[in-house]
Amino acid sequence: MLHSQVPCGHVTIVSTMFFNKAIVVTNSLGVQDYIFDDKTGLFCEPKNADDLSEKIEMLWDDSIKNTQLSEAGFAFAQANCTEKTAINYFADFLNKHSQT
Repeated sequence: MLHSQVPCGHVTIVSTMFFNKAIVVTNSLGVQDYIFDDKTGLFCEPKNADDLSEKIEMLWDDSIKNTQLSEAGFAFAQANCTEKTAINYFADFLNKHSQT
């Protein structure tokens, strides 16, 4: 329920994805790197309890959508948020910048 300028929650988002759970997050700074609305999770509007409630109820009532979001989030985390992908990213970065 925070405003859209709070850049936090990234670890919680990724952890939720690795637990293979659907997630509803406030649409705020940086979370668009992890959540693609209605694909890897759901956005709710900042400071809007009614919107948050509606999204949670929708996931509760729609097990197919819940499963789709859970599976897509898990796949995203496996592909982009592992220790190995972080190591590869930084190794590539260092290789590119050490040659200049």
